[in-house]
Amino acid sequence: MDTLTVAALIGAFVTAGLVKGVIGVGLPLTAIAVLGNFMSLKLAVPLMVVPVMITNVWQAAQGGQLGTLFRRFLTMNLGSCAGLWFGTHLLYSIDARPFAAVLGILVCAYGVMNLFALKLRIDTRYEPVISPLLGLGAGVLGGLTGSIGMLMIVYMQALGLTKEEFVQAINFTFFTNSLVWVAALASAGAFDLETGALSAAAVAPALVGMGAGRAIRSRMSQKRFGTFVFVFLIVTGISLIRKGLFAA
Repeated sequence: MDTLTVAALIGAFVTAGLVKGVIGVGLPLTAIAVLGNFMSLKLAVPLMVVPVMITNVWQAAQGGQLGTLFRRFLTMNLGSCAGLWFGTHLLYSIDARPFAAVLGILVCAYGVMNLFALKLRIDTRYEPVISPLLGLGAGVLGGLTGSIGMLMIVYMQALGLTKEEFVQAINFTFFTNSLVWVAALASAGAFDLETGALSAAAVAPALVGMGAGRAIRSRMSQKRFGTFVFVFLIVTGISLIRKGLFAA
């Protein structure tokens, strides 16, 4: 691996950790947005696994509502794990770029709507029906694009969770998905000892960035937190559209 690629890996994961520390999500999306300029999706996606697992379990453990949130989003998480297994295997058998563009358009539209105060709200009465179906669709798209959980971020925001509930719930979701993700990548032949070692080495820069980001979030109001999430979604959506339409 050349010096430029190593520098890109370190920079990608420090930046991704900073974003995740601030808004509770975004590590794989941010890292892939940077790494996508240096390598293909099929090479970049497996590098996300270990940092995603470690950083998500860290944030999921912070806060006192894990049991309540686990029960509330159980069917969504089961659906997303099933979809993720299927979508990951599809990634290595078809051209997944059009799916990245579709996901990017949906995410971008949602972020723009909310920035202009056209807020999407979902009545909690409909959660038992929506959660498993949305989880399944989000899992398939996550497996195909490496952008795990983007639709679930939108869903949880639409349910009106507080910033601390959102961070704990989404990170528990990401952690459970990452367990299935690594198994799916391994079974598809995309995650071996060498890839695992590189992925593990990315944990340290990710944690450095994440610590700085968490300090920023502790000083942030609920309104500003929401703005940061929506801006992040727009930037991510644009990146996914670019990757889907123009990546080689």
